[in-house]
Amino acid sequence: MKRSILIFAFMSLFMACSSDTEIEGQVVDEQDQPIEDVMVQVMSSDIYVMTNKDGRFSLDTKERGNELIFKKEGYEMLLRDIKRLKMKIKMIQN
Repeated sequence: MKRSILIFAFMSLFMACSSDTEIEGQVVDEQDQPIEDVMVQVMSSDIYVMTNKDGRFSLDTKERGNELIFKKEGYEMLLRDIKRLKMKIKMIQN
């Protein structure tokens, strides 16, 4: 009985840790204008999306890294902590 409870607890913990995480936000410039086609990538993975014409992105992923990378030519690359990610991310032009 104890072994069954222990196995159940371990499986529950494993399922909770491997659940999908949805990350949403908007990338804007210094004038709060949306930026299209910004690559938003989970650090240390090949998982990424591109922002739409409104600068919005939604990323469904198992959390493999702690940070997101924001890249677009003509802008400074940004690193942001997933847990402290704000809804609006400002990028600065080079």
